[in-house]
Amino acid sequence: MRVRGYADGTPCWAAVATSNVEASRAFYSALFGWEFVDGRFALEGRAVAGVRDRGHGPAAWLMSVSTDNAGASAHPWADPEPSAHRVALDVINASGHEGVAAAARKTLAKGRFTEGSVRTAESLSATSSIAYGAGAQSAAELLGDELGLRVTASDAVALDTVLLTVGTDFRSSEYVGKLGFTSDATTTSEAPSPTAVPATAAGGQAPTPANLTVMTAGSVPCVR
Repeated sequence: MRVRGYADGTPCWAAVATSNVEASRAFYSALFGWEFVDGRFALEGRAVAGVRDRGHGPAAWLMSVSTDNAGASAHPWADPEPSAHRVALDVINASGHEGVAAAARKTLAKGRFTEGSVRTAESLSATSSIAYGAGAQSAAELLGDELGLRVTASDAVALDTVLLTVGTDFRSSEYVGKLGFTSDATTTSEAPSPTAVPATAAGGQAPTPANLTVMTAGSVPCVR
């Protein structure tokens, strides 16, 4: 997971793709003093780099660059609006925290995905995961590196779509609190203002007002 807030064009995340994950973990842990936590390298409790299995081939570091427009960054000579290839991000909320799916979609999709669908799972899931349809492997792997989640291909996911399932292990507060999502539906109510009834009669035989909620005698309120 990268720290957000990098300027456009600034390197914001790195991950090593290797055919031997265990050896890479041991090597970089010894070299930099990194720990391996939740599928990522960490230093003093903060994520610093990702690691993923690339199958066969030499190890290589992958660099991610922050951008406000992924299409323009990839093809600066082209008009990104009509022609850029964009992958949709769908999110399923299986965390039990209301509003987290919409908040995560809004944050994670910025500059690299189109905002897809959001729905609530029928049951909770202890583990978050990422699946992708045809044409979305690269986008899914980059997201997986950032979040430290396993990425799998799925025929059940639509073409050019990444599906993020938010489980109970997801860092929901990083998204919900940041964007101000507290619930999907918030209602407020105010108590009705009481009606002041003048108490103008004098003496013990004064008529009783019809509403005794609040009375006033001159400028002095009389509360029942």
